[in-house]
Amino acid sequence: MPSDNERIPESLGYPETNKGEQNLQLGARILSLVHFESNHQPIIDSVFSKAIKKGEKLPGNNSERRNYAYLSRLEELIKKHGNPMEKRLWRVSVKDDLLVKYDNIPESYWNAKRQELRDNGYGDIELTEEYKHEIYDKERELQQESLEKWVNYLGDEHSPYPLWFKVYAWDGMTKMGRYNKGKRKYETRNETTVAPYPYPDAEVLAGVFDVINRYYGNNEREFYTEEGERNIKLEQIVQSGSFPKIFNAIQQDIVPIVEPPENPEDVHGEWVEYELGDEDDIARAARGTGWCVASPSVGKHYLKYGTYGDGDNENDYDDYDEYDDEYDEYDKRNGMDESTQQNHAKFILFHLADEETGKLSKNACASIRLDPDGTVAEISGLREGQALDDSLVPIIEEKVKSLPGGEEFLPKFADKNMLIALDHKMERGDDLTKEELEFLYEIHRPIRTLDTYNDSDPRIGELKQKYGIEYALNNGVDANQLASRMDSDNIVENLDTLLSHGADANQLASRMYSYYIAKNLDTLLGHGADANHLASRMYPRDIAENLDTLINHGANIDANQLASRMYPRDIARNLDTLINHGANIDANQLASQIDSDDIAENLDTLITHGANIDADQLASQMNSRDIAANLDTLLSHGADANQLASLMERAWLRF
Repeated sequence: MPSDNERIPESLGYPETNKGEQNLQLGARILSLVHFESNHQPIIDSVFSKAIKKGEKLPGNNSERRNYAYLSRLEELIKKHGNPMEKRLWRVSVKDDLLVKYDNIPESYWNAKRQELRDNGYGDIELTEEYKHEIYDKERELQQESLEKWVNYLGDEHSPYPLWFKVYAWDGMTKMGRYNKGKRKYETRNETTVAPYPYPDAEVLAGVFDVINRYYGNNEREFYTEEGERNIKLEQIVQSGSFPKIFNAIQQDIVPIVEPPENPEDVHGEWVEYELGDEDDIARAARGTGWCVASPSVGKHYLKYGTYGDGDNENDYDDYDEYDDEYDEYDKRNGMDESTQQNHAKFILFHLADEETGKLSKNACASIRLDPDGTVAEISGLREGQALDDSLVPIIEEKVKSLPGGEEFLPKFADKNMLIALDHKMERGDDLTKEELEFLYEIHRPIRTLDTYNDSDPRIGELKQKYGIEYALNNGVDANQLASRMDSDNIVENLDTLLSHGADANQLASRMYSYYIAKNLDTLLGHGADANHLASRMYPRDIAENLDTLINHGANIDANQLASRMYPRDIARNLDTLINHGANIDANQLASQIDSDDIAENLDTLITHGANIDADQLASQMNSRDIAANLDTLLSHGADANQLASLMERAWLRF
């Protein structure tokens, strides 16, 4: 571990500092290159002012000091509250102004959409406002989903990057629009951009982090291609500090991956083992795979510690130091030096062989990672979520069986093989057995996933779409067991089907949201659900709106107790029902607790139950829309028509 007075690279021009501060200073400088402090002035100014008042030491020039204060504050929050706070910070970064507004979509987009429909054989379809809004909703949803992918990646506790790089990457990618294949670059995003945000490709990000860290962190000003030629173009792009340009350059530089054959019997290749010191070879083998070990620094940390980051904030990202003193010191601290423990960490990568030449591909198509204790820790492939290609599963399973700790992965391989078999059945149009359906719907246990980053195998959804709920029930799957594995939305979508196949209404209600219970109350009661059980699963508002029905079916509900758990506006909307069932509610007091529009909406009921409300005074507190919506009610309770007209006219003029 470096001493507290170790100097950072002279290229940054900062005084002696520790490694944690060096990370912040490096990040502050890089953010200054892209004018981060100017583009986010309100929040930066606020944090900077507070730091100055506290007398905090802020190194660098003016813009760097501001960015340093901002990064320091974020790190302080995350250090204090942990990963949940970091996840929250990234979630709140998805602001509405990052999503395209309907009114900002240019006519050229709609013209292109019309042409697209014509090209696909739909003729000259008129894009009505309703149809346009449907298209817009979908495009906005895709933008939202693309941003959430960044949120999930950057906010993951295993995300292998320092905070400054995450901020830099987020800020940069929000400026990236549609990828122009002709120009081979990303267009600049603006308020009219409809395209989703770029995908957070782990390999590309690793490359961006690599060149930025080398150029600005270690003063490596020259880059070379694999052929040994100086890459002046990349040097110029990195010098600009532009994340979109660097991201695009790294993405274009990735070597196309050799795709595995479709059939297991056609798979030929070799396993190659890589140990500590082979990080550059691992990075070359990982190019085109989407694996984060395409950055040598990430691979080095995995081989040293079994994870990315050694747990010490001051050293987690110091991967390019020419000297390994810091690592040796860390190993001694944690009992990992050679005298006490031998490091058995490895990457075992499978390289396909060319069918004609027999020569191994430069890229790997599958990875088995061993922890420092020599046991299998992770298995990665080329598909989404780093899933394995089906054709590679047999050869990888056989390899894993031979490795220490591999037996723990065998149940996952078994489930993977079962899903592959079911997939083949689906392709042939075959029926599934009851046992296969119970496996698919996870009746007896969850399906274990072998994929590195998929919570579940994507095939499961496709199979369930083909072999749906009704199919499963008609082929012997127990309705109650099936329902116990379903969420509220899924139960509601299949409620009639489940009930008709003998599902217990009370059990179904136990898994349903209050709103859905209220919406399907008659159906549930008609199939034997207990009214008291249903009420126990419902919010007070939903109970009040269905109070007559619940009580008529035997529910034991105290109206006073129920009202004590409700918001005033919901009490007003259900005032008649609550009072009719014995609730003691003061209408005047209730009126004092709700807004004018809620009073107007429930004016008849409130006055009927004794509220003393002046209709003219009430109208003076309302906006024109609410006056118009409740005009008849206000007039029927003595409001002056001329005054109402005047109030609405003044509101319109203000607008």
